[in-house]
Amino acid sequence: MTKLEAVNIMLRSIQESAVNSLESGIIDAETAETILEEAKTRILSKGWSVNSDTNVLITRDMDGKINMPSTALRMDATDPQQSRIVPTNGTEFDLVPRDDEGTQRMWDRQNQTFVLDQDVYFDIVYDLEFEDLPLDYQWYIATCGAEDLQQQTIGSVVLDKFLRNRKAEAWASMQDAEDEQQDNNVLRDSESVRNLAWRNNRRALA
Repeated sequence: MTKLEAVNIMLRSIQESAVNSLESGIIDAETAETILEEAKTRILSKGWSVNSDTNVLITRDMDGKINMPSTALRMDATDPQQSRIVPTNGTEFDLVPRDDEGTQRMWDRQNQTFVLDQDVYFDIVYDLEFEDLPLDYQWYIATCGAEDLQQQTIGSVVLDKFLRNRKAEAWASMQDAEDEQQDNNVLRDSESVRNLAWRNNRRALA
């Protein structure tokens, strides 16, 4: 699904005509695109298999600081004790994102500094372009955007009920896709699970 197609889905939800371009200059289309982006960021910030990575080593820059990737929505240390890490020199530090002269960097609250003694592994949730997402995730974002647009422009109780039903269906489809992806990750990443699946396949073929 393209972003234009998603915007037109949203426009139809308020009974407006589709547009041929995102640069149409039509106010409703511009509003729909803005709301679509807001819905995408809100939903992706929760963290899904399609936009999350674990155990990502982030190295310090020449000043000893760790910069957040420009596309990161959330960034937490991989260690379960993420916020409290004991470096090799034994000095505790407590990391949180904070602005440093216009750049988001990891701030050490324990020692009140951006300068760290070691590189750190993080779990990161990324923002992605709408068109880079799988279809099930696009549908859910578009239906959420349609509901938001309808509520902000028309406020129809009838349309609201209809859109809520559509959103519930899209949510179920996205959850199915997420569950499938999680299962694939387990099968791919776990040697014990792979071995069990191999033995079961041999029994089935015997």
